[in-house]
Amino acid sequence: MKRLGKTMLACLLCAAMFGCGSPLDQSSGKRGGAHGAPLGKGDGHGYGAPIMIPAKQTDQGQPLDDIRETIESGIRDQCPGHKLCVKLRVQAEDIPPFTRCTFVSTRPPQETTVKRGSTVVIVTGSEPCAPPSPDDAQPQPDSTPAPDSTPQPESTP
Repeated sequence: MKRLGKTMLACLLCAAMFGCGSPLDQSSGKRGGAHGAPLGKGDGHGYGAPIMIPAKQTDQGQPLDDIRETIESGIRDQCPGHKLCVKLRVQAEDIPPFTRCTFVSTRPPQETTVKRGSTVVIVTGSEPCAPPSPDDAQPQPDSTPAPDSTPQPESTP
Protein backbone atom coordinates (compact mmCIF):
# COMPACT_ATOMS: atom_id res chain seq x y z
CA MET A 1 0.00 0.00 0.00
CA LYS A 2 2.85 2.35 0.83
CA ARG A 3 4.37 1.62 -2.57
CA LEU A 4 1.11 2.57 -4.34
CA GLY A 5 1.01 5.86 -2.42
CA LYS A 6 4.57 6.72 -3.48
CA THR A 7 3.72 5.92 -7.12
CA MET A 8 0.64 8.15 -7.03
CA LEU A 9 2.62 10.93 -5.39
CA ALA A 10 5.30 10.64 -8.08
CA CYS A 11 2.62 10.83 -10.81
CA LEU A 12 1.01 13.88 -9.21
CA LEU A 13 4.37 15.63 -8.93
CA CYS A 14 5.16 14.80 -12.55
CA ALA A 15 1.79 16.12 -13.70
CA ALA A 16 2.27 19.29 -11.67
CA MET A 17 5.72 19.87 -13.16
CA PHE A 18 4.93 19.16 -16.80
CA GLY A 19 1.22 19.95 -16.90
CA CYS A 20 -1.64 18.01 -18.34
CA GLY A 21 -3.75 18.98 -21.32
CA SER A 22 -3.31 22.36 -23.04
CA PRO A 23 -0.99 24.73 -21.25
CA LEU A 24 -2.33 28.07 -20.05
CA ASP A 25 -1.15 31.32 -21.50
CA GLN A 26 0.09 33.01 -18.36
CA SER A 27 -0.76 36.51 -19.64
CA SER A 28 -4.40 35.81 -20.50
CA GLY A 29 -5.23 32.68 -18.50
CA LYS A 30 -6.59 31.07 -21.69
CA ARG A 31 -5.64 27.71 -23.11
CA GLY A 32 -2.88 27.62 -25.77
CA GLY A 33 -3.15 28.83 -29.39
CA ALA A 34 -3.31 26.92 -32.66
CA HIS A 35 -1.20 23.78 -32.88
CA GLY A 36 2.39 24.90 -33.31
CA ALA A 37 1.61 28.59 -32.69
CA PRO A 38 3.07 30.33 -29.66
CA LEU A 39 0.62 30.82 -26.83
CA GLY A 40 -1.61 33.81 -27.40
CA LYS A 41 -0.19 34.27 -30.90
CA GLY A 42 -2.68 32.21 -32.95
CA ASP A 43 -3.41 33.71 -36.34
CA GLY A 44 -6.62 31.82 -37.01
CA HIS A 45 -4.81 29.38 -39.28
CA GLY A 46 -3.33 26.37 -37.54
CA TYR A 47 0.12 25.19 -38.49
CA GLY A 48 -0.25 23.05 -41.58
CA ALA A 49 -3.75 24.31 -42.39
CA PRO A 50 -4.43 23.96 -46.11
CA ILE A 51 -4.07 26.97 -48.41
CA MET A 52 -6.83 27.77 -50.94
CA ILE A 53 -5.55 28.76 -54.41
CA PRO A 54 -7.50 31.95 -55.21
CA ALA A 55 -9.38 32.51 -58.48
CA LYS A 56 -11.45 35.12 -60.27
CA GLN A 57 -14.27 34.27 -62.68
CA THR A 58 -12.26 34.77 -65.87
CA ASP A 59 -8.56 34.23 -65.23
CA GLN A 60 -7.64 32.28 -68.37
CA GLY A 61 -6.17 34.53 -71.05
CA GLN A 62 -5.54 37.42 -68.64
CA PRO A 63 -2.07 38.98 -68.32
CA LEU A 64 0.23 36.69 -66.36
CA ASP A 65 1.60 39.46 -64.14
CA ASP A 66 -1.92 40.46 -62.98
CA ILE A 67 -3.07 36.91 -62.21
CA ARG A 68 0.21 35.91 -60.56
CA GLU A 69 -0.11 38.96 -58.28
CA THR A 70 -3.72 37.99 -57.43
CA ILE A 71 -2.74 34.39 -56.66
CA GLU A 72 0.32 35.38 -54.61
CA SER A 73 -1.61 38.00 -52.64
CA GLY A 74 -4.47 35.56 -51.95
CA ILE A 75 -2.03 32.94 -50.69
CA ARG A 76 -0.12 35.45 -48.52
CA ASP A 77 -3.41 36.42 -46.86
CA GLN A 78 -3.70 32.82 -45.64
CA CYS A 79 -0.09 32.47 -44.43
CA PRO A 80 1.22 33.48 -40.99
CA GLY A 81 2.64 36.99 -41.06
CA HIS A 82 1.54 37.37 -44.69
CA LYS A 83 4.75 35.62 -45.78
CA LEU A 84 4.42 33.38 -48.82
CA CYS A 85 4.15 29.82 -47.44
CA VAL A 86 3.64 28.06 -50.80
CA LYS A 87 6.16 27.99 -53.65
CA LEU A 88 4.95 29.47 -56.96
CA ARG A 89 6.53 28.32 -60.21
CA VAL A 90 5.64 29.53 -63.72
CA GLN A 91 5.76 26.88 -66.45
CA ALA A 92 5.19 27.43 -70.18
CA GLU A 93 3.31 24.70 -72.04
CA ASP A 94 2.26 24.31 -75.68
CA ILE A 95 -1.36 25.45 -75.39
CA PRO A 96 -2.24 27.51 -78.49
CA PRO A 97 -3.06 30.39 -78.81
CA PHE A 98 -1.72 31.40 -75.37
CA THR A 99 1.61 33.21 -74.98
CA ARG A 100 4.18 33.20 -72.21
CA CYS A 101 2.59 36.45 -71.01
CA THR A 102 -0.92 35.00 -70.58
CA PHE A 103 -2.28 32.93 -67.73
CA VAL A 104 -3.80 29.54 -68.63
CA SER A 105 -4.33 27.65 -65.34
CA THR A 106 -2.72 26.38 -62.15
CA ARG A 107 -1.76 22.91 -61.02
CA PRO A 108 -3.46 21.96 -58.80
CA PRO A 109 -6.51 23.84 -60.12
CA GLN A 110 -7.64 27.13 -58.64
CA GLU A 111 -10.10 27.00 -55.73
CA THR A 112 -8.53 23.79 -54.43
CA THR A 113 -6.34 23.52 -51.34
CA VAL A 114 -2.66 22.71 -51.01
CA LYS A 115 -0.41 22.08 -48.03
CA ARG A 116 1.92 24.81 -46.82
CA GLY A 117 5.37 24.41 -48.30
CA SER A 118 4.03 22.71 -51.44
CA THR A 119 4.44 24.06 -54.99
CA VAL A 120 1.71 25.60 -57.13
CA VAL A 121 2.51 25.64 -60.85
CA ILE A 122 1.18 28.62 -62.82
CA VAL A 123 0.76 27.49 -66.42
CA THR A 124 1.23 29.87 -69.36
CA GLY A 125 1.26 29.31 -73.10
CA SER A 126 4.53 28.79 -74.93
CA GLU A 127 4.03 31.25 -77.79
CA PRO A 128 6.22 34.37 -77.63
CA CYS A 129 4.61 37.39 -76.03
CA ALA A 130 2.86 39.61 -78.52
CA PRO A 131 4.75 42.77 -79.44
CA PRO A 132 3.15 45.97 -78.21
CA SER A 133 0.48 47.33 -80.51
CA PRO A 134 1.18 50.62 -82.35
CA ASP A 135 -1.37 52.28 -80.04
CA ASP A 136 0.81 51.36 -77.05
CA ALA A 137 4.02 52.69 -78.64
CA GLN A 138 5.63 55.74 -77.11
CA PRO A 139 5.90 58.77 -79.38
CA GLN A 140 9.38 58.88 -80.89
CA PRO A 141 11.31 62.13 -80.83
CA ASP A 142 11.46 63.92 -84.17
CA SER A 143 14.60 62.76 -85.96
CA THR A 144 14.91 65.84 -88.21
CA PRO A 145 17.74 68.04 -87.05
CA ALA A 146 16.75 71.29 -85.42
CA PRO A 147 17.70 74.42 -87.33
CA ASP A 148 21.03 75.76 -86.21
CA SER A 149 20.37 78.82 -84.14
CA THR A 150 23.98 79.64 -83.40
CA PRO A 151 24.94 83.01 -84.87
CA GLN A 152 27.32 82.75 -87.83
CA PRO A 153 30.19 85.20 -88.14
CA GLU A 154 29.59 87.80 -90.82
CA SER A 155 31.76 87.62 -93.83
CA THR A 156 33.71 90.77 -94.75
CA PRO A 157 34.34 91.70 -98.46
